[in-house]
Amino acid sequence: VFKRLLKEMVSAKGAHLSLSTNYRSLPGLVDFYNLLFVEVMKEAREDYEAEFSKLGKREGSPQNPRIRFFYKPYVSETLEEQEEEAYKNDESEAFHIARYIKTTVEQGDLKVFEENTSYLRPAEYRDFAVLLRSSSNQILYEKMFRRLSIPYTTQNIRSLFLETPLNDFYNLFQSLVYPEDGVAYAALLRSPFVNLSDEYLTHLLQPGEGKMEPFSLERLPEDATQEEQRKYQKGRGMYLYMKERVDRSPLRGLVFDGWYRFGYRFSLLRKKSYHPYLEFYQYLSALAGEADKKGLPMVRFLDSLRGNLGKYERLKELPVLQDQGNEVKIMTIHKSKGLEFPVVILANMGTAGNRSKSAPFYYQDDLGFSLQIKVQEGKGKKKGVNYFYKQGEEEDKLKELAEQKRLLYVACTRAKDYLFLCYPIV
Repeated sequence: VFKRLLKEMVSAKGAHLSLSTNYRSLPGLVDFYNLLFVEVMKEAREDYEAEFSKLGKREGSPQNPRIRFFYKPYVSETLEEQEEEAYKNDESEAFHIARYIKTTVEQGDLKVFEENTSYLRPAEYRDFAVLLRSSSNQILYEKMFRRLSIPYTTQNIRSLFLETPLNDFYNLFQSLVYPEDGVAYAALLRSPFVNLSDEYLTHLLQPGEGKMEPFSLERLPEDATQEEQRKYQKGRGMYLYMKERVDRSPLRGLVFDGWYRFGYRFSLLRKKSYHPYLEFYQYLSALAGEADKKGLPMVRFLDSLRGNLGKYERLKELPVLQDQGNEVKIMTIHKSKGLEFPVVILANMGTAGNRSKSAPFYYQDDLGFSLQIKVQEGKGKKKGVNYFYKQGEEEDKLKELAEQKRLLYVACTRAKDYLFLCYPIV
């Protein structure tokens, strides 16, 4: 669209001014971009292909930028299956990137410019951005960062429904609305909200006369230790408090009560490796807030959560305010447009992405719509014979390739001081 508009403006004697100087990146990085993209984007003849003109550089800098390639031999799945404990290709890449970031920050190996000054300082976690073509493998980076206690933040959290915090809150709310759900009640008793031992839990869940009422005083074993009784009584107090307010208080308020008033947050603070889970509160609160805006009761809110439990789904955009702390950013390349980071790690470059299957039809400016028509050709096989459809399909593939080139350009040019390109070699 912009290229066509440009041609129209120029043909109407409009001025074409090129803003070609890159003030974001160090001059050495700009030299790399000029070498790389003059090849990547050469022979851009079609309107959907981006043309590349060499970038101008800002004045020299005492800092020498660094471009590094992280690569490893691609291991076939057959060999990976023989070594069950070994990380697979994508897992291995995520682990090594996480370990490199942690080691680099702890040892102060990279020096970056302090914002708006000419002073160099050791890179901190907040200076790193891990950019991904898609969020399909984002969960690997989240897990590796948590494993190595690296603080991080992400705009599209995908592991929310796979992790413990959301499931613990789901079981709490499920027990409030459906007290007969023994599985949810058992999970609640074992969760950080109550944290009963397995032995005591078994006593409480043994069949008895009548219906099982959550936190019934009649089920308290006489030989329970003082500590177990204290936990049970504390859980009972929480349950009665929440039971009285369910469908009377905003859902967001109930999430707040569970997280702060009844100490779920403190159970995460106790152990450093759990600290990355602290950001989950923002997402839980945002989910509840969205339900409040729609006027959903707790029953409907649980329905919306239940369908996603255990799934690795991308959530729609949630109005979450991220803390501007010392955290590595994980985001897709699309989300990084217009932003800049001292250290950019373009990760998971070996992924094939979600290549779209053949469409039912294609549209071309010069040929219009073309449909795939197949004819029977023995033994139930069908063969496509539409030449124009094949032309449309080929053009679609070329458009997708052109988009990949643009994404690569966007990703690389987000870097101010350092650029890392990571991929497995096939």
